Amino acid sequence: MSEPGKHPLGVASELATKIFHLISEGRHFPPSPRLIDRGIERAGLSGAHSARVFDVTLGILRWRDRLDNALSKALTKGSFKMPEQAKNLLRAAAYELVVRREDEPAGLVNKVVDISKHIAAPDGRIGKLAPLFNAVLRKIAGSSPEPMPGDDAGLDGFSTFYSIPEAILSKAAEQYDRIWMNKMCRSTGDRFIHHLRVNPFVEPNEAWPEALNAVRFESNGEIIWKADSLSPEIRAANIEGKIVIQSLPSQTAAIMLDPRPGDRVLDAASGVGIKAHHLMSLIAGWGDLVLCDISPEKRKICLSNFTRWNVPEPDYRLVDLADSDAVVRGFEGDRFDAILLDAPCSGSGLIHHLPEKRYTMNLELLGEFQALQKKMLRNCLTSLSPGGRLVYATCSIWAEENECVTDEVLCESEGRFERSERQVFAPCGRYPGFFIEKILSME
Repeated sequence: MSEPGKHPLGVASELATKIFHLISEGRHFPPSPRLIDRGIERAGLSGAHSARVFDVTLGILRWRDRLDNALSKALTKGSFKMPEQAKNLLRAAAYELVVRREDEPAGLVNKVVDISKHIAAPDGRIGKLAPLFNAVLRKIAGSSPEPMPGDDAGLDGFSTFYSIPEAILSKAAEQYDRIWMNKMCRSTGDRFIHHLRVNPFVEPNEAWPEALNAVRFESNGEIIWKADSLSPEIRAANIEGKIVIQSLPSQTAAIMLDPRPGDRVLDAASGVGIKAHHLMSLIAGWGDLVLCDISPEKRKICLSNFTRWNVPEPDYRLVDLADSDAVVRGFEGDRFDAILLDAPCSGSGLIHHLPEKRYTMNLELLGEFQALQKKMLRNCLTSLSPGGRLVYATCSIWAEENECVTDEVLCESEGRFERSERQVFAPCGRYPGFFIEKILSME
């Protein structure tokens, strides 16, 4: 770790720089929270400092346009041309001053100026940026808070203040309404909440997460835990397999499927196995669970996860669910009582939790996603047993990937399948946007 990284704001600026570099190269995997966790672990920070790094790094990503707008007002023309890490250090400080409204701004400015003394200027000289940092941040600290856009403000004002591209806001306002769009924007500042599950195959005591400062609550009859930050204790428990970190909407999809002991269950598009572990927990380890995905790399990670979770190696099949012939070969006529299809999508519901989605989302690809999703849903329905149930889910907020897909496929079925229930989570700082629909076989 370089010298600036020894302070939480320095670590945050380094991690944000790395994430933006991945975005600029068209690569944004692993998602930002995972990358931040690894950076915190390498830095060896304490619990309080690690929580601050997580918050500030996501803050830089979430609020970049607003922060840059504040910095541009305080900088002289052209003076924002500096190394990326220096820019992100300024953004980190601006986030604390503009968004979080730091209680002791003078002390914060002094610390950031000290960090800047270790960063090279464009000409390679060390320490040259410190006077600029000092002047700019003191000017921001002394300025009045920027007013929140009113409900009738233009989309450009919302876009700058909430750092969400205008094209995304325009589509959200068109598909829903301005009130819904306004709420989506204003939830950007909500605290990031982590939802946890106890792994029943390792730790049978449901109460122990209280020791991690996690709060217990009930959702759809199931016990879920939540925590404001990924403390070192929570990260250690996750690595040891005692808990599984999984968003509330993602957990809800498996709960809505209602897999029962003795069922034959398919986790379609399984990925690295987090949803499959939840399904195995819900059937209490008694039943047949089959996983499938197209990615050998994800299968490899999943098998490693199942070992960590103390669960027997699963029946994980490499099957292209968009190819009907491949589905026939992969399942060999198997039928399933319950199928969970968390389909690949644009990820538009993740714009708060994975803020890089704001800069990488291509709305022109929605048609391609929709075509893929329809193929996968049709093929999964052919594998559903008479009287069985299927849950179709995406982490998208766009109708093209959600109700448009299920409506068309159900219409084609001519009554063989019917919608049972639907739940939609609007994206906010507490959890990602999610679409969940349960479909029943009427045969």
